[in-house]
Formats: sequence, C-alpha cells, structure tokens
Amino acid sequence: MKIIPFIVNSIHLIIMFTPFIIICIDTKYTKPFIHWILLMAILLPLHWVFFRNQCLLTLISKKAGGYPEYSDNEFTRANLKWLYYPIIKMFGMKWVKDDITKISIVHSIVNVTILWFYTFYISDRCK
Repeated sequence: MKIIPFIVNSIHLIIMFTPFIIICIDTKYTKPFIHWILLMAILLPLHWVFFRNQCLLTLISKKAGGYPEYSDNEFTRANLKWLYYPIIKMFGMKWVKDDITKISIVHSIVNVTILWFYTFYISDRCK
C-alpha cells in the first residue's frame, strides 16, 4: 500500500462523512466553526467542474499512484461501493459513471442538508 494515496483517501473519507461525525460531537466543540464547515460543504462540489467532474483529492491520489485499476469515479468505486451500490440498485440504476455521479451529488446534498439543520436548529439553540 502506498502511503500518500492512503493519507489522501483517509482525509477524503473524513471530509465526506464530516456531517455524520459532527452530529456525534458535543455542540460546545463544534459551534465556533460549524458555519465554516457548512460553507465548505456548499462550495466543495463546485470545484468538480474545473477538474472534469473529479475531486481534487482523487486527482492527487491518482498522481501518487492510487487507483491504477479504475478509469472513472475512482474514489467512489474503491471506497464507497458498500454505501452507493445498494442505493443505486434501490433506485433501479446501474453501476456506471453517470449513475455513480448522480449518487455522489445526492450524497453532497444530504451532507449540506444535515450541516444546515445542525447549524441553524441544533447548534444555535445550544447557548
């Protein structure tokens, strides 16, 4: 296993599941910076447009030798199939690039929604 792709992919996974992690943390620790996390979650998918529908972290991992066996949706195919594949099947979709991309976008929307709810309904009520 190559260390650089492992580190980059670990950071990538933490970022993707930050909303679920934050829910488990006491609001006194998250309140000072939750608005910034929400802003980053909203802006993060926008950079995909500049990298041909790919995440910068995936590109860094590929350059460091990660994902030699994949040609598209590398990070998702290697790390998130356990989560995305059942969802794709549930909606009658196929494990192809366009459908994987759709599920990735839905994941981003879910993340933003969770962070938005947490920011304005949970964190703000805890004074």
